[in-house]
Amino acid sequence: VQHVAFLEAAIRGAGGTPRTYDPATTFDFTGGRGSGTGPFAAATRDLAFLLAVTQAVEDTGVRAYKGQAGNLLRTGDVLQAALQIHAVEARHAAKIRRLRRATGAPDTVRFSG
Repeated sequence: VQHVAFLEAAIRGAGGTPRTYDPATTFDFTGGRGSGTGPFAAATRDLAFLLAVTQAVEDTGVRAYKGQAGNLLRTGDVLQAALQIHAVEARHAAKIRRLRRATGAPDTVRFSG
């Protein structure tokens, strides 16, 4: 919730208008563009796959925030908030790795296709 509030404020501060939607009813988490049968549909029934996808998503968030840090150096509060979100994403990624390791999965995630 805090991440969303920060990002909405940053968008407004930059002169934009954040979009509001209910992901539970409008976002297809399977990646199927509304069909519910996308490449990530297995995450609803396969814990190992869910954890692998989750790790990939968290790692992407960590990289995205880290990659933009240099562009935010002179933004003060925005940089501070972005770095705080980066830290939370990194903790999420670490926890997912621990969960995957407990199931015997490797630390790395590879998807084909």
